[in-house]
Formats: sequence, structure tokens, C-alpha cells
Amino acid sequence: MRDSTDSGPPVPVPRSRLAPFFAALLLASLGLGGSYLWQASFVVDGQRVFSLWDDAMISMQYARNLAEGHGLVWNPGGEPVQGFTNLGVTLTMAAVHGLPLDEFRIALAFQILELFMLAAILVFVWRAARQMEPGDPLIAGIASVSTLLCAPLCIWGAQGGDAAFVSLWLVISVTGAVRAWRTSGTWSWALAAWIAAGILIRPDTTIFVAVFVALAASGPGPAARNAARTAIAAACAWGAFLTFGQVYYGDPLPNTWYLKGTGTSVSLRLASGFRQIGSWLPRLAPALAFSAYAIHRNRKRSPVLLCGGLVGVAFAYHVWVGGDWMWKYGSRFAAPALPLLLLLSALGVREAVAQWRHPRLPARAAWAVASAIALAVAVFSNPSGTLAEWLEPWRGTMMAEHNYRNFRYATYFREHTTPDTTLALHWGGVPRYFSHREGLDVLGRSDRHIAKTLAQGSSYRPGHAKWDWDYVVNVRKPDIVIGESRGLRDRDDFRREYVLVKGPRRGFYVRKTSLAKLLDENLVLEDLDTGRRTPRRNNTTQPLDPGPSHPQDDDSPTQEIP
Repeated sequence: MRDSTDSGPPVPVPRSRLAPFFAALLLASLGLGGSYLWQASFVVDGQRVFSLWDDAMISMQYARNLAEGHGLVWNPGGEPVQGFTNLGVTLTMAAVHGLPLDEFRIALAFQILELFMLAAILVFVWRAARQMEPGDPLIAGIASVSTLLCAPLCIWGAQGGDAAFVSLWLVISVTGAVRAWRTSGTWSWALAAWIAAGILIRPDTTIFVAVFVALAASGPGPAARNAARTAIAAACAWGAFLTFGQVYYGDPLPNTWYLKGTGTSVSLRLASGFRQIGSWLPRLAPALAFSAYAIHRNRKRSPVLLCGGLVGVAFAYHVWVGGDWMWKYGSRFAAPALPLLLLLSALGVREAVAQWRHPRLPARAAWAVASAIALAVAVFSNPSGTLAEWLEPWRGTMMAEHNYRNFRYATYFREHTTPDTTLALHWGGVPRYFSHREGLDVLGRSDRHIAKTLAQGSSYRPGHAKWDWDYVVNVRKPDIVIGESRGLRDRDDFRREYVLVKGPRRGFYVRKTSLAKLLDENLVLEDLDTGRRTPRRNNTTQPLDPGPSHPQDDDSPTQEIP
């Protein structure tokens, strides 16, 4: 069995052969991404609008406030709450807000940046594979093409999520670690600092950093020194991160930590995580099986063990946190490590074909078979429907209908409410960003009180398990509530204090004492107890025919993975 230092430097590949391959690969990546961005946008009143998925727009709100001089907060002048989990990504968004673009194009600029990051991932997957398998450039090519066809990673990137940031950091880290092992054996301080920098992108990348430390401690070269350097750099990164949180927000940890990591039954959380992975497992099974075979065949090679450990902790973390809200698209937590899974899978396919190849089968034919199997496994590993969305986005893209609906709400409130109006939001991203009105996040991502309450309900929904209607209705008293859910409409205090508004944007509630903040007279108000409808125009009290109307907040997109 080979050790990680057995092979020599990568076998050179002629530029005449490599350049066309990468040109085609990168053009395909950017072309698919550009088509996806166009289809994910929408037109309202002749204006084409680009938007990230809703959670990413929450980070965009923080970023815009920072760029405009209000600080890294959700509401200017409001309580400072760290309602984002991706400090590095949010700061990048703030830099993008410095471009001379209107708010309908800022998201596009950030999405284009992410498309180039997805393209860069393909390059570094190639480099990582060439460092691991220097004598077989075919593995690198298969791994790169497989990553291009990795729909969860590509869609999360195009939608403005942080998976592309984390994945690029991860594959660069793997490339650097393997190169160091193959040359001097020593991990430099620069490499250790780069690995630790992942914590500043997302603090939960600590799970990956821990794998780097563990494999450094057991790998070739000065193992203790490599592990110590990485651990020290990680400790410094965590110290800086916690200090920033404490000084700037008065709390060392992000608000999202309390929202998802506290007040919840561990058994419910694990059950949710296992259920989600179980739904995806039939499609993942071939890739996992070939990866396990590759690890078994190369169990003394540190680079292979490193990749296996990174993939393993990604899926374990997904289970531990209870899974992902939008798990139709796999998992934002596992997506960054999927290129490494596909790399290991390709290696396992090659090992299996080499092990069982019939002596009469020509080597060229054997590699063709291995390539076809590896690519088929990569395609099959995508959650059902996601690859079709990535390759044929005109069929519909993630959150497109929700983004359109929420944008229409936002523009209505921007045009028909006074600037001091407060909106209570189930969707905290798009409506808050485009309305330019103060927001109250009723599900707690940007609200310290709600995030620290106990989770409610008999089943666990990641990030959507906490609410406090008594606090919302009687303490915060928002002027407008967009949608309702989780028993809000059945509460006597809510029915007493709010009326249903029927009009151009149907399905929102206004506090009776805040009617003057609504500047639209072409509305009908419906009493929640009697169902009596009253037109607001000219202050008439003529009743209209009562009729049932129960607008529901739809913050639960389809989550099944057939």
C-alpha cells in the first residue's frame, strides 16, 4: 500500500491538451451559471430584478447598512445583533455594495463573483487531484467535470449562498496541504493561516479545521509541528472572531448559534438530520461506496484520508445540526465537501476497474469504462430534480416564485407606507432589503430575544423552530405583519389589535393604531373576529360581504428528496 510520499511530482500534461479542456470546462461553468442567473431573475413593471435567495438577502441587508455607514446591523439605529453566520461573506457583500450599481443589480454583481468562484473550484479540484494522483491526469479531469455537474454546490453558489466560498477555501486548503506533504513535508505558517481563515468565513468550518489538525498530527513530515501551527492559527482566528462579537454586538457568538444550537431537543434535531440524509442516501450510495473503497485501498495515504475525513465531518455536521431548511437541494453544510467526495469516488472507480479488469480488456478501454462509471455516479448523486434545474433553469429556479412575491410586497410597502413603519417578517431577506423599512424577524434570526427562547412544535425545522407571539404582538408591536403562521391568527390579542388588509398586496395585517402609516386608500379592511369588511376609501364604514380569508405564511418550500 502506498504512502502519501511515495509518488513523485505530477506528470506534466502538455498545454496543447490541457488548455482546450479547461477552456471548455470554464466556459461551460460560466455559461450554465449565467443562464441560471437570468432565469432566476424576474421582471416587475418593466424592471428586471436580481435577487439572492432569501437568507442571503439578510446578509445583504447587513452589508448594505455597513456600506452606507450605519454599521453591521439589520436595522440602522436598532439593537446590534449578529444575525448572520458568514462574516467573511457578509464583508465581501459590503464591498460589492460599494460599486456604482442600483439595488436591482447589486445581487447580480455578487452572483457573478460567485460564478467565478465556482469556476475557480474546478481549477483547484484539478490541482488537488493532480497532487494526490500525479501519475493519472484522468482522475483530475473526471473530478473537475463531476464538480461542474454537482448541482447542489452550483445552485447554492448561483443563489448567493456561502457554499462556494467555503468550498473554494476547502479545496485550496487540501491542495496546499497535499503539496506540502509531497515536497518538504512541512506546513508553512501561511498554509496554517489560510486553513484557519475558514473560521472567519463561517465559524462552523471549525469542523474542517479540526480534520486538518488531526491529519497533520498523523501525517508525514514534522507532524507535531504541522498540527501545532494549524491549531495555533485556528485558536487565533477563533479569538479574533469571539472578540469581535463581544465588542461589536455584546455577545461573542452569532445569534444564529442560539437560534439553531440551543433550546432544542437533541433527539428531535438528530431525527431531522438523519431523516434528511436518509432521503438523499439512495442517490449518494454509489458515490459513498466507491469513496469508501478508495479509502480502504489507500488507507495509509494521508491525502486520501484527509479528503475522506473532510467529507465525513460535513455529513456528520449536517445530521448534528438537524439538517438544512432547504434540503431539497441537499445540504449547504455538506455541499462544500461534495467535490472531494466526487474526487474520492472517481479514485474508487479507477481502483475497482483496475482490480477487476479482464486481462484481455485494453487499458484504454478500461479507462473509458472507468470514466463513464465515475461520471454516471456523479450525475446520479445529485438530489432528484436539482441537476435538471442547473442544466435547464428555464424550468424554474430555487425561490423564484417566493422572491417575486416578496419583492412585490417590498415595493408596495416602500411606496405606500411611511418611512417609520415596522414590518414583522417571516421572510427576513427580500422584503426587508427592498422595502427599506425597519424589520422584525419573527423567527428570530435577527432578534436576540426570540433566538434564545425554547424551540416549539413536535418536529424540528432548522432555523424555523422558535417564535414568541406574545413578545411580537404585545412588546414589539409591529405596524404590519406579512402573513401569519404557527397559530398567530388564533390568538385573541392578535385578533383584537390587528385587521386583515385586502388590496393590491393581499394577505397582510396592520395594527389598528397604525392605520395612518398606510398611505393607500384603495384597501379593504377585514375584522378578524366578525369577518366584516370595510372599504377604507373616503373613511366610509359601509360593510362588505364577509368572507373567509386566512393568508398563510409559506416559509416551508417543498423539502422532499425522492
